Amino acid sequence: MLSVMASLSACNGSDEEETSSDLDPNVKVPAMDILEAEGTLHIFTLQDFDTDPTDDVPTRAFIANFSMPAVTYEPDEEDEDETLNDLGWTENKWVDSSRDWVLISNPELDTQFEDLREYRVLEDGNLQAPVAKLNQPTFEAIDENIYERYLGAIFVWDMDNLTDKAGEDVSGEEIADYQDYEDYAILPEAEIWGDNVDFSEGAVIYGATRSVAADVITVEAVGADGSFSLSPTHISSGDGEATIEDALASFPLYGTTRLAYQFTLNYGTTQLTSYKPNAVRYETNNTIYLTFDTNTLEVGLYTNSTGSSLVTTTSYTDYSTDGYIEIDTRSLDEGDRKLLGLPTYFNPVILGPFSTDGSALTNTTDNAYFYGKHYIKTTDSNRTSLDPVLFLNPTAKNDVMSAFESYQDERYDDLN
Repeated sequence: MLSVMASLSACNGSDEEETSSDLDPNVKVPAMDILEAEGTLHIFTLQDFDTDPTDDVPTRAFIANFSMPAVTYEPDEEDEDETLNDLGWTENKWVDSSRDWVLISNPELDTQFEDLREYRVLEDGNLQAPVAKLNQPTFEAIDENIYERYLGAIFVWDMDNLTDKAGEDVSGEEIADYQDYEDYAILPEAEIWGDNVDFSEGAVIYGATRSVAADVITVEAVGADGSFSLSPTHISSGDGEATIEDALASFPLYGTTRLAYQFTLNYGTTQLTSYKPNAVRYETNNTIYLTFDTNTLEVGLYTNSTGSSLVTTTSYTDYSTDGYIEIDTRSLDEGDRKLLGLPTYFNPVILGPFSTDGSALTNTTDNAYFYGKHYIKTTDSNRTSLDPVLFLNPTAKNDVMSAFESYQDERYDDLN
């Protein structure tokens, strides 16, 4: 990929990690043939947008650019540079002051991605010791697939979503008409900045899913005050309880004592108040609050620690013999799930009892409990629950950049 990744590899992985070549992902349409045919693929992300320049609210818009790697096999760890199969990754970033797109050659050097972030994996019934990775994505090509590593989880791009392998030919179509596609926002606010502007001949949009390549249960450091920490994931009020049921009983269903479950999606520590689709620049740190009935295996989900903020209830499954219980949030009503800020590719889990350092327990006074995520391998039956990721081909990407820049020029000219 990029030369900087070689110098970072020492803290960006673990010798015990499952390699991509060991995986058997359920992929309908692999991504490599499409990337090779197009040369590059692009994701547009609009995080902040204000139509009134007098408000002095900065526009935050990014286009992630992915290009072919040097090789499409997994390099030999002993004899080759492990980054040879990393995709090329650059970004175009909108800059208000110059009203221009600026090319970022090394987006992984952005402050958003510079911190180390710890995680722990549940493996063979034991909670492993913390592993530290850089808080940034890694995009790898292995044979016909493209994988995205995220701490202990591995995603795979499946281009079989909303469009067929050939993509959606949008030549001559108005950009504003693609603000939403099949009920998904793919070009946010395009009805404003893309109004009366058509896509050029050869413009194509590909619909994909960021599918989960393998089941894994992790405890991940969460965002707090601009950094990441594992500390909040330790449910200290459960310390010393003999069983996970006893620990959960500290938070009775519909009661006023609620478990604060924090989760960070992707790579940011920024709190967002609205749900947005997956993208490299998608930043959100969120907290939901949980109460339990250990007899009926029911969970109450709240948006606040106090008051009548119950959103809904759902069930949990007791896998305590394996060291955890799993809360079924994937099956929630879509409106409730998005109000809670929860995607469908993981379920919340509560783990324990384990010692705080992951070593074997010696007595119940050492018992500790944690919360985390179960990344659920994507199958034929659950793929439809995933939100899509929309990729632009080079022609569509250039059209979007040009339309966005022209709109920004016009609104500032009108102001002056």
